[in-house]
Amino acid sequence: WAEAPEYSVFPLDDRRWGRETGAKPGARPNHYTFGVGLDRIDRINAPDMTDRSFSIAADIDVPATGAEGVLLAFGNALAGYVLYMQDGCVVHEYVYSDDVRHVLRTTAPLAPGHHIVKYEFIRGASGGALSSLHVDGVLVDSCMVPRTWPNRAVQAGLTCGRDAGSPVGQGYATPFAFTGTLNKVVVELSDHPSGEGVFAAESALVEE
Repeated sequence: WAEAPEYSVFPLDDRRWGRETGAKPGARPNHYTFGVGLDRIDRINAPDMTDRSFSIAADIDVPATGAEGVLLAFGNALAGYVLYMQDGCVVHEYVYSDDVRHVLRTTAPLAPGHHIVKYEFIRGASGGALSSLHVDGVLVDSCMVPRTWPNRAVQAGLTCGRDAGSPVGQGYATPFAFTGTLNKVVVELSDHPSGEGVFAAESALVEE
């Protein structure tokens, strides 16, 4: 306490959330690249997809024996999203609440080899969103999401290559680590909260 005034420690400020919400708009990046081995990222520091369009693109290699496991997970069973493979098929779950979730999936297992799996979420100007799943540039499934999160998923963070917390998706037990080769996952947020969404995640994967 005697040294604190000399080194300008006072006043003490423990308003973590207050300081966070006071950040200047645009201070956070719109482009994120994640890889296997990444520590769990706190929900406040994870990409903020609340009320905006976004895309998730995973660059993977599937071995001859097939692959399964989580590519990217955020949140928990109460609210969040997860992109994963199960029984060779690609699945994405957008969890609005503990009893409302929107699931997209491929109809057949991915063939061995290199693939880019992409999930795109396009907010509508009047609310809701169009949710779509693509494999190697081909649309494989889509649905409308009538209600989107009013804020970030509660009490959970983001992990890449596994689901390290309470499982976001149904039908698997954590950590459900990916058994293929996950080269990287690119998350891109739109500059526009709603309406048109044009993303460069796939080209970013090629360029990096």
